[in-house]
Amino acid sequence: MLTPLAVISIIQSVALVALFLIAIGLGLSILTWWFWTTARPEPISLAPLEIMSDRRYFQAGEDERKEMIKSARDLVVAAKSPRKSPRPVRRTEQHSLPEPSKSKPVDPLLK
Repeated sequence: MLTPLAVISIIQSVALVALFLIAIGLGLSILTWWFWTTARPEPISLAPLEIMSDRRYFQAGEDERKEMIKSARDLVVAAKSPRKSPRPVRRTEQHSLPEPSKSKPVDPLLK
């Protein structure tokens, strides 16, 4: 049989573990909130700046740099232009109804 002091020490250790786990849960919740608020997708209009921060941009010549920025700006223009929906294809084939069956249907309610 456990002594009252042993029971109190067990209760205290369980309470400490529970408080520790609650603290970890709160910390992870705060970390998740911070991540979701700071990790927003960057706008496509920043694509030229991303190209300018690349090492290949610094090592390239003047003409190559202009071409790299031009291609990034073309991406921005392409992303902003409205997309045209494809036209539906019209079918020219004729659809015919199936011939009535002379046998009884499987389910009498499906007549």
